Amino acid sequence: MNASFLLILTLGCLSCSCLADCPSFANEAGQRLARRYLTAHASARDESECIESAINHLGIAKKSEDVPLFIQYLDFEHKKAPGDEYFRKDFFNGGRYPAIEALAEVGDPSIPALVTVIASEPPGVRPDNALSAIRYIFRNDENGAVRLLRKHSEATKDPIAHERLYAAATRAAAGCGDAGSPRQAKCDAALAKD
Repeated sequence: MNASFLLILTLGCLSCSCLADCPSFANEAGQRLARRYLTAHASARDESECIESAINHLGIAKKSEDVPLFIQYLDFEHKKAPGDEYFRKDFFNGGRYPAIEALAEVGDPSIPALVTVIASEPPGVRPDNALSAIRYIFRNDENGAVRLLRKHSEATKDPIAHERLYAAATRAAAGCGDAGSPRQAKCDAALAKD
């Protein structure tokens, strides 16, 4: 389990009233409760501490069945408490948007849904957060994210989806490293055809 994920989970709950006011989502029964809770609060987005706690606990469980719920919450932003700025800043926005980290914890089973979000840009979902989640999944293979998005852009017959996926691949490649660095060169090569 990712240590920063546990830190965010722990500090996120200690800095709010969620431990006292929210149901326990920690065990298998709690995971079922978390799924029902997130489904029930998808449109209202009230009780944000409890929503974040549910997302974090389900993310720790790493179950692919939770991917659709996490996708619904890609735009859900952590309610920032005073002094939150330091531990919430991270490269992939996983601290700011808990569903990014949860999707990254699930890993590869999240990718098809994330690619669909980028290609279709459904209302109420942040495609940039879907890109951040893909980059987070590929954090140890940055050019893998670029290759994946480029290949999906080439495979689609929809010109709008092609454009969106290729633009996402380009943004992923641009974030690999400093201009001229070996890391950036690998990502630039991944953007080009194999």
